[in-house]
Amino acid sequence: MPLKVIFIVALKQELPTIFSEHVPIFTIKQCIAEQKVEFDSSQICIVTGVGKTAIERTMTYIHNHLAPLFVVNFGTAGSSQYPTGTFVIPRAVMHSDHTYKLERSVFPFESDQAYILADTLTTVTEV
Repeated sequence: MPLKVIFIVALKQELPTIFSEHVPIFTIKQCIAEQKVEFDSSQICIVTGVGKTAIERTMTYIHNHLAPLFVVNFGTAGSSQYPTGTFVIPRAVMHSDHTYKLERSVFPFESDQAYILADTLTTVTEV
């Protein structure tokens, strides 16, 4: 089954509580070790681990082995502006002195949850 959506998150604890009931969850270490490129679902979640190296390893794996329509990140990114559990959709992400404009800065799913549209979110390497 072709992947449509990959949700990524640094820590499993950052996912909504009912998330695992609906979406299969894998760690990036599991995907790499098992050389997983086929899944029984059109959407999966990959737990990346914390830090720049972890996300780079995950995005490299996705780029080289998978072809989803969307990659959606869950997480706090060390935010002191929004409390954990707030649904924020950024138009751009800043890290150090770089700003990365997001190609699709809208949430492509129907949801009853309220959300905030933010011009920019800043991510950090260390909290």
